[in-house]
Amino acid sequence: MKTFEELGVSGEIRRAIEEMGFVQPMPVQEEVITTPTTEGAR
Repeated sequence: MKTFEELGVSGEIRRAIEEMGFVQPMPVQEEVITTPTTEGAR
């Protein structure tokens, strides 16, 4: 499983996510966050 950083989530957003207690993205978050980044790279 990837981390929020590996998914390209900005530092500011990562800090907010971590403050809420999340350490790693759930599988659905990983898929949703990855898809726009991957598709935009074409």
